[in-house]
Amino acid sequence: MKILLFTLLVFISMPALAEDRPAPLFKNLKQQEADPCNANDLKQFMEGSFVITGYKKSGNAIPTPEEMYAGAATARLYECALMVKRCVGGVTETGEIKKIVAMDDAITMWKIDTTTQSGEAREYRFQMESSRDNYPVLFGGSADSYEFWRFDPDENASCQ
Repeated sequence: MKILLFTLLVFISMPALAEDRPAPLFKNLKQQEADPCNANDLKQFMEGSFVITGYKKSGNAIPTPEEMYAGAATARLYECALMVKRCVGGVTETGEIKKIVAMDDAITMWKIDTTTQSGEAREYRFQMESSRDNYPVLFGGSADSYEFWRFDPDENASCQ
């Protein structure tokens, strides 16, 4: 058993010794340590454009057409932060998407704190799933609205 383990270690490290470089396994670990944004984070998965559909919460069992709305959002990774621009009904909001743990069950959620053009602060909380095509889908909303964010791979829905 010891000989097998020794042979495996020598086999893994030989190409690295011959070319005077670390073995790929160790190189990848060092790259991950050196990357302050953690390249494997879900933030990169969520970067892109989204189509927003939503409705204002009310006492109605089914939202009326006046309560429903549509819009767009753009999420971009900037210096390790996922910044979002949300455009709905002529109102543009900007903010940051942060991963949080909610409730006693430790449910992972995404919190978006935004500020409108007029300076009004808003908070949104979303859960995330993946579509059949492996694109992010967010669902949740704010205290007075419910929203569904569908990823737009063609980026036709970008919020400018």
